[in-house]
Amino acid sequence: MCKKSYVRTCAAIVGYCFSVALCSFAPSAHAGIYITGSYGMDATNVPLEATNTQSASATVDVEIFTFLRIGVSYGSETSYSLGYRAKAGSAADPSAVVVPVSSAQISNPCSTESTCTKVVSNSKVIQRGVGLTLILWHGDMIMPYLVGGALLKTYHIISTQDGVLVQDLQDTKGQIVPNIGAGVGFRLSKDFSLKASITASPGQVLRPGDSNIRSTWDKKTSFGLTYQI
Repeated sequence: MCKKSYVRTCAAIVGYCFSVALCSFAPSAHAGIYITGSYGMDATNVPLEATNTQSASATVDVEIFTFLRIGVSYGSETSYSLGYRAKAGSAADPSAVVVPVSSAQISNPCSTESTCTKVVSNSKVIQRGVGLTLILWHGDMIMPYLVGGALLKTYHIISTQDGVLVQDLQDTKGQIVPNIGAGVGFRLSKDFSLKASITASPGQVLRPGDSNIRSTWDKKTSFGLTYQI
C-alpha cells in the first residue's frame, strides 16, 4: 500500500513539472514585439595610451515562446585611441638612454613633443546581428536573461602619426562572429522597461603604433530602454 502511494506521489510530481515546462515554453498568446535602443561608453587608460569607446544599437525582438525571443539588431561603435611612441635617438628612447634616469622619467618618458610621436587610431565598426534571448525568470519588477547569436561586423580603421595618415583600412565584406551575453531588465511600467547588459564577441583592433591588426574580444556594457508593442 505504501509502495503504491509512493508511486502515485512521484507520478504527480513528474506530471506537475512536465506541465510547468510545457507552460513555460508554450507559444505566447500575445506574441509581443519589443523595440530596444541602447547606448554604452567605455574609457581605458594605461601608461602612454588612452582609449575611449562609444556604441549605440537598436534591436527588435519577437516573443515566440513565453521565455524565448528572437530578434535582429543594428549597431555602430566608434573608438578613439591616443598613444605616444618614443622617437629614435631621443631621450625617451630606451636604446638612447646612456645615463641613469629616475623612476618618474621611466613611467612618463614623453614629457615633450620633441621626444615622442603622437599616434592616433580611429575605428568605426558596424554590426548587424540576429539572436535569441532566453528569459531566466519573469518577475514583476526584475527579469534576468541570456543572449546568444551572430554578428556581421564591418570595420573602418584609420591611423595617424603626428597628424600624418599612415594607415587607412576598410573591410566592406565583414566577418560573421558569435555573440554572447547576459543582462537584466527592470520593469518601469506595463509598456516600458530598462535594460542593462554585458556582451562579448570576437573582434579586431589596431592599437596606436601597431602595423598589423590584432584579434581581440569586444566586451560591451550598455544600457537601454525597451518598449513593448
